[in-house]
Amino acid sequence: MGTEGIRKPGAGTSQPAGVTTDAQATDPRGYCTSKNYPVKRGLITSWEDMEIMWKHIYDYNLKLKPCDGPVLITEPALNPLANRQQITEVFFEHLGVPAFYMSIQAVLALFAAGFTTGLVLNSGAGITQSVPIFEGYCLPHGVQQLDLAGLDLTNYLMVLMKNHGILLLSASDRKIAEDIKETFCYVAMNYEEEMAKKPDCLEKVYQLPDGKVLRLHDQLFSCPEALFSPYHMNLEAPGIDKICFSSIMKCDIGLRNSFFSNIILAGGSTSFPGLDKRLVKDIAKVAPANTPVQVTAPPEMKISVWMGGSILASLSAFQDMWITAAEFKEVGPNIVHQRCF
Repeated sequence: MGTEGIRKPGAGTSQPAGVTTDAQATDPRGYCTSKNYPVKRGLITSWEDMEIMWKHIYDYNLKLKPCDGPVLITEPALNPLANRQQITEVFFEHLGVPAFYMSIQAVLALFAAGFTTGLVLNSGAGITQSVPIFEGYCLPHGVQQLDLAGLDLTNYLMVLMKNHGILLLSASDRKIAEDIKETFCYVAMNYEEEMAKKPDCLEKVYQLPDGKVLRLHDQLFSCPEALFSPYHMNLEAPGIDKICFSSIMKCDIGLRNSFFSNIILAGGSTSFPGLDKRLVKDIAKVAPANTPVQVTAPPEMKISVWMGGSILASLSAFQDMWITAAEFKEVGPNIVHQRCF
């Protein structure tokens, strides 16, 4: 579950059944009429819309009843306790699931990469987080968050294109901007050197549905550069290299090398070509001398959180970890803090 969509099950498979967004959770009868994302910056802001979307997924996408099986929900690191409790209440009391579990997205992404210890840089649609994980457990004191991610980058790309005389204003135009971002944008190893190149050396051509052609240049690397330099978007915040470094340095000195040498990228907004190499370069500049810095960009990084959840839910050892409806009834929503961490 994220800011822009929900990946659908099931456990033990290598690909999600699909992704549902709020715009898709609408049927001709007006089953869901909200035009707003019910999740903003990783947190649920409209519980009514969120519950409608969950019901829609069961009824129209999965064609299952909530009582048919357990559900694993993912959450960002540092999810407020009240949010965790309310999610648990909705699934047990409103939807009627037989069993439930909640797991941190970064932990699942690390599992998908085949590790239990490492630093995960997870950037999706709404937030970017650097999360240190030791032996499968998130170290909350080291978590850093940047409120800049995929939706912001799409908006920024539209501004950059507007500055070059390319106007994209409608909802369908936004889809075009997203496609350009995902198809052509990349991270420069050296931003200033890339900016100094002649436009002809940078040009990419994008053909619109009506046959018109857009010619794109420095917008393509200026857009994701904001992840490293948020001030380009007038945001006073550290970039992704700095939040990764800060996360590591907030952890015990004996663990730092394990994190420097195993930084895992997760989420669609870390998938820009060149981002992994640039991250190594920038972190190595500030890391202690002779410290190896390694960043891994798994090929499945866009769905690695889902993959980790699929792996976890299919393990025989995990089956005893589900919170059952009977346990919820006995203990109440606080049980999520006792069992899911």
